Amino acid sequence: MKMRNAILLFAAFLLFLSLDAFTQCEPMTSEECPDPENNGQVCPDSLEIAFINQFYSQVATIKPPAVYITPDSVEINLLHVKLMEVGNLPEGIGWQSNSPDSIFVAGEYYCVLMEGTPVEA
Repeated sequence: MKMRNAILLFAAFLLFLSLDAFTQCEPMTSEECPDPENNGQVCPDSLEIAFINQFYSQVATIKPPAVYITPDSVEINLLHVKLMEVGNLPEGIGWQSNSPDSIFVAGEYYCVLMEGTPVEA
């Protein structure tokens, strides 16, 4: 009986961890990060300054557009986008989105948490 309870407790713990796995950040609302032209948005438009050997934490909100217009004026309807990389972060700062596999459905608000302790400029 004790083994069964331990297994159930462990399973409940794993379930709790999986539910919390993508809740590290909360995206801004449409009032905080408006998209008046309905062409996608990223907020804030600039990130806080990071300092070497000081913990850094910044949340960015991303709302992918539903339509992409190519330089040749061809409209491409988007169902979702996948964030592959957050570039130019100094060593020591990592990132994680609030969406499994960083797949963002067009027109919805998502967030990306960038945090860590930079060890270089």
